[in-house]
This record gives sequence, structure tokens and C-alpha cells, in this order.
Amino acid sequence: MSIRTRAIATALAAATLTAVGPSTAQANWDTTVYVETDKVSIALQDAQAAWSPEQARSYAKWAGRIGALMPSGTTIAVDYGSITLCDDSTETCRDLDATWDDQHLFNLFELTADVVGASGKTIARARRTNVTPLTVQVAASYNERAAQRMANKINDAQIEFNGFLELGAMTGYEFAHVVESWNGAEPLYHVVVGDFLERTDAKAASTALREQLGLKGFVRVLDQGSVEYELGC
Repeated sequence: MSIRTRAIATALAAATLTAVGPSTAQANWDTTVYVETDKVSIALQDAQAAWSPEQARSYAKWAGRIGALMPSGTTIAVDYGSITLCDDSTETCRDLDATWDDQHLFNLFELTADVVGASGKTIARARRTNVTPLTVQVAASYNERAAQRMANKINDAQIEFNGFLELGAMTGYEFAHVVESWNGAEPLYHVVVGDFLERTDAKAASTALREQLGLKGFVRVLDQGSVEYELGC
């Protein structure tokens, strides 16, 4: 059973939902977070979990730095605090006594450096690693409601994309989001789909959007910000 399958089973058993106020995106409010890269898998529960471009960038950065610590041919899986190291060459895995309990990604980086015996040079290089996720932009509008309607349409289509980050197991992860940038005094609302670490995955998502929904998008860095809400909205 994979880390994500175990995590989903755990989340369904726990059946924990957290109510929150308005957010920048149509996030799911169960408390599960999954991060998947070629070297790092993380499943955790976070009562404050809600998708945002800032969160996506943080997970991408630290997953990249943790991955940079891993010796060639090895992977790390963190399953609700329990840590497993796997060796691809021998196809063996071992569970560690060490656990990650505080949900601070910097502390997971430090813990990983210890358990893999990373050298000072490797640690220094890993700390300089800065991975930024990619996304597919399909629209931009000064009308937030119009942007949100398009995001809802994409989510309603239930197209699966191969992103590195997912939040929510019970209600299904929503891949399309509205984020914003500023053009002078006015916010510009972007409809973006997915968060990817590999350009090939982002291009595949763009192709799926064009073929299934007739939407022409382009791959870009996920460098926009959360939509800001005024008090009382």
C-alpha cells in the first residue's frame, strides 16, 4: 500500500473536517495534505490546510531541499510523522525510530539530514535549492466572479492532473484556482490549474484542458499571490 493510499484510508477513518472562513480558492476542508516528488513523499494532517500559491511554493521549496539531501537511489516517505527510507537498488525499505511531529518543514529538513548522514557540503547545497512550482494559466480577468466561474467549471469536469501537491481526500482535490496579481491599482484575477514540478506534467495538463474543455492555456511559474478579501466579504 502506497503512502497516499494509507493516508487516504487514515483520513477516511478519522473523518475529520475543519470549518474555515473564505479563502483564495475552492479548497477542501478535510485536514490531509500530500506532497509527492520523485524522492520525497509526505502525508500529514494540518487543521489549517487550504490551498494557496504561497503554500504550494513552500511545499515545493522544502520538498526540493529535502530531496537534495537524499543519496542517489534512495527515497524518503513521511506518513503522518512516521519515516521510511527506501533503497531503489535493493528494493528494500526500513522504518526509522525517528519521527516528525511538529509539521515544520524546516525541522523535517534537519531531521532528514541527520537520518541520511548528509555531509556538511550536501546540506549547504540543499539549503540553496529553490524549487518553484509551475501551473497552467487559462484566463485572466479583472472580474473575480467571472474568474471563479471558470475555475468552478474546470473543477466540475473532474479532470485528473499529475501535480505534486494535493489537499483533501474525502471531498476530492480541486485543481483549478483563482489567484491574483496587481496591475497598477487594480487586482488582476488569474485562473490557474494545478501545481507541477515537471514541465512535462504541466504541458500534459494544458493538452488535457484543450482537448476536453477547449481551453487554451500556457505553462508559467506559480508566482501569483492569494486573493485578498476585504473585511465583511
